[in-house]
Amino acid sequence: MKMKIVNEKGIAALKAWIEATRGEDEAGPLAETDARALEAWAAEAEDSMLAGNEPMVEMSEWHTRSHLPETFTLPENCIEIVEVRENAEANT
Repeated sequence: MKMKIVNEKGIAALKAWIEATRGEDEAGPLAETDARALEAWAAEAEDSMLAGNEPMVEMSEWHTRSHLPETFTLPENCIEIVEVRENAEANT
């Protein structure tokens, strides 16, 4: 089965967008860009594609610098198609 995933360029693009978009408070940045957080953002974009939509993510208004919801759609070069092998154990 073929699946669209966010590639390394996409992870870098997400990190740059998050850092440019996120707000801050007295405790620091309101959206993290560590590896675990970036994986979650990538998963959101992948879920969007699975639903038949563009590879898009949204940052809620309470996390943004603008205090408005912000969206980001990953460009085509940030997505790749991979062959995913179905888990044989799941079918038994």
